[in-house]
Amino acid sequence: MISFCLASLSDRVTIISRRLCYDGEKQKGRRWRGCIYRWDVKSMFGFLNRMDINKGVEEFRATDGAVLLDVRTENEYRGGHVPGSRNIEVNQIEKVAKLASDKATPLFVLCLSGARSGHAVNALKSMGYTNAKNIGGISAYTGPLERNS
Repeated sequence: MISFCLASLSDRVTIISRRLCYDGEKQKGRRWRGCIYRWDVKSMFGFLNRMDINKGVEEFRATDGAVLLDVRTENEYRGGHVPGSRNIEVNQIEKVAKLASDKATPLFVLCLSGARSGHAVNALKSMGYTNAKNIGGISAYTGPLERNS
């Protein structure tokens, strides 16, 4: 069982695993058991941040050569999607190379809530895409939707 503690570093909150620590690190005048692993809460739970999908779609439309990538399932996509978006399920994200062979292509990624799109953006960045952005979830989108039957 791994127990966790929270430590404030500057203006960031970090989760520290007590089990995977060694002695010796000082942080803000306290002697902590220095950590081998740290996970930034913001990157772990980034989908909880309020992203404005409406602004993201506007930014997509104003960006030349951009791709609006919907990473929901095919059935979810057919039920209603942002006009101009392309569908690649998050578990098949490697297929993005067919849409954007240039790793600098601006990719605006959405899903239902913003969670899957966050995972997709992390995967895209690990694949070398330098301009991928999570714009949030379609559940907050106020524009028109296209439906495929």
